[in-house]
Amino acid sequence: MKKASFLLINLIGIFTFGQKIEVKITDSNNTNLSYVEIVATQKDKKYSSISTENGNFALQLPENGIYKLEIFKD
Repeated sequence: MKKASFLLINLIGIFTFGQKIEVKITDSNNTNLSYVEIVATQKDKKYSSISTENGNFALQLPENGIYKLEIFKD
């Protein structure tokens, strides 16, 4: 029964907090891409983040689902 309870608690946590995306963005030469904008779109909702100098970014999404990810660099 402990396994079932633990699994249920974990699933509730997933549904409550949504998804978190953490990625390092690089180009085809494996060079970090600094200060690029990452946009996650789901239906009519958009969430965005800017990568750090090292190309890292994190984006907390409020709900689970399928998102379209786009990367914009000037």
